[in-house]
Amino acid sequence: MKYIAELKTVIIDRYKSGETITNLSKAYNIPRTSIYHWIDMLVEKPAKEFSLTKRNVYDTQFKLERLELINDIQHFVISSFGIPKERKIELVYLLAERQYPIKTICKILGIETSTFYHDKNRKPEVYLIDEEDDQFKPLIQSIFSESDGRFGGRKIRIQLVKAGHIISHQRVLRLMKEMDLKPNQPDDDYNNYHKRKYAYKPNIISKSEYYPEVNKIWISDITYIRVRKEHYYLIVIIDLYSRKVIGQQLAKTLGTSELLEIMKETYLIRNQPKDLIFHSDQGLQYTARAFKTFLKQNNIIQSFSKKGCPYDNSVAESFFASLKKEEVYRHIYNSYDHLKNCIDEYVIFYNEKRPHASLRYSTPDEFEFRSI
Repeated sequence: MKYIAELKTVIIDRYKSGETITNLSKAYNIPRTSIYHWIDMLVEKPAKEFSLTKRNVYDTQFKLERLELINDIQHFVISSFGIPKERKIELVYLLAERQYPIKTICKILGIETSTFYHDKNRKPEVYLIDEEDDQFKPLIQSIFSESDGRFGGRKIRIQLVKAGHIISHQRVLRLMKEMDLKPNQPDDDYNNYHKRKYAYKPNIISKSEYYPEVNKIWISDITYIRVRKEHYYLIVIIDLYSRKVIGQQLAKTLGTSELLEIMKETYLIRNQPKDLIFHSDQGLQYTARAFKTFLKQNNIIQSFSKKGCPYDNSVAESFFASLKKEEVYRHIYNSYDHLKNCIDEYVIFYNEKRPHASLRYSTPDEFEFRSI
């Protein structure tokens, strides 16, 4: 409600004459707050006496200078609200060059002072070796992933060199460690589900009599793989020259018929090579009449390792070792079909992508192709 000036003057005069604000409020039916406000506005108050010291002058001057400083900074960064923290740090650098205090700037911008000093003291540049590492890491990750975690540092380096990159083995190992890439890690629950009763011990072989040419010496061996409570038998045939797995059969029973079946199929796929030598151990399947008859009918010379001497067939043993380390021990299989599919995929990987030291780090397919 607005009141006329004359009424305000009358009330102020009566207040000056000694009447209380409460009586005036009741007499004119006006809120006391309004009367108090008129008194503050219209009644002159006596000046307070105070003593001015040098300390008062210094404190007042300091406060004024600080307010002016804050005002200057706020005018400069008025458009910075809502921008990313990185951009605010750039503003701190810019204002610091104008001799404004870092702490005050950071407080106005709403960032921690430690954030600015961390940015200021961090490594000033990215060195060339770091840039190269950043280029190699995705390549190493890609090769490691394509091998399904089977390749270690040496084989990954071979793949990089084949692609035209220059890199040392130690550097590959360092980058793999930084990326936490660990090859051939067994399944965490493997031993909890089933423990295998066999273990492979590496063998040493004399290479003096081997590697004549493709389709001259085939070797074969059999191993068993356990899936839950069942045992399955893996029969492989390998060309000794290229180390290529040219035939494999996962059998539910271990008899001559399964071996004979995979041998016939492989013999046809390889175009029925002449002067072939077939080498194996002296297991019952390889010495069975039906199998020996097939070899004789096709003029295939049969060769046997000495009893108790696995070195003569170490290439097949080596393949089984790689298969179990890089595939079987790393997974839990639910069925025969699951195991068979995984083994078929591994054989393709083994022949097409996995380099071998004995083949000058070529894959079996690459080594065999160059010999044709």
